[in-house]
Amino acid sequence: MPSAWIHPLSKQQAERLAIELDVSVDGTLDDLRRKLKEKWNSVEPHLPSQLTAKSELAMDAAASVGDGTMNAGIPGQVSYVQAKMRGRVVGDLVRNIPMLSGTDPDSVLHFLIRAQEVYDLNLVGDLEFLALLVGRTSGRITQILGLHLGAFRNLLYLPPRIREEFVSKYVLRRFQSPTEKLTEFIMSVVAVANIMSYHGSESDLVQRIVQNIHLRVRSYLVFGSKTSTISELHALASHVAEARAIDAQR
Repeated sequence: MPSAWIHPLSKQQAERLAIELDVSVDGTLDDLRRKLKEKWNSVEPHLPSQLTAKSELAMDAAASVGDGTMNAGIPGQVSYVQAKMRGRVVGDLVRNIPMLSGTDPDSVLHFLIRAQEVYDLNLVGDLEFLALLVGRTSGRITQILGLHLGAFRNLLYLPPRIREEFVSKYVLRRFQSPTEKLTEFIMSVVAVANIMSYHGSESDLVQRIVQNIHLRVRSYLVFGSKTSTISELHALASHVAEARAIDAQR
């Protein structure tokens, strides 16, 4: 897209865009506009194209109301920049999700967990996200995923029997391995509990995780009071990591 849209920006708008593009705000408004155009011309070719149509519609809507602006005074075109950059970030993250080619339940679960982590960043809408996610699948999985384009949560529906099996295997009977960091163990169990809509209370989940911590790690646990929330559990894991690091240096 041409950079002519940068010229009408006010100084405040140009400075906001400069921060977004990591451009120095020093100098006059003309200097800033020149630097922004140079930066945009170098960046724009490398940005993903899947959000272009949607973003241009947003710009047209902003233009149709005269001086109307979007996102706290930033014009629609600046929102376009943000959307493109968000799309690029999500695209990179999705490409790091391992390919899913079969319907093995364990593989599907881990694929959904990784996808959920990216989706929860709320950087793009469902349609854009699922369009990217399709590229990480093949065969029958691609066909199944294509049927759910529209809402990511539709992918998370699994028959009750399969959900129960996953909760039993990856939550209730999931034990920390001797070489697994406590924080990683906690995050793994919580991720499955969330995606499988674990019906127990947060306190019940925390107590189950504590019970399943490896004996070598449990010796480092110091409870000032009953741990009943995930955040408290993560704080406990940080203390354990510090204590183990100190022991390792002795």
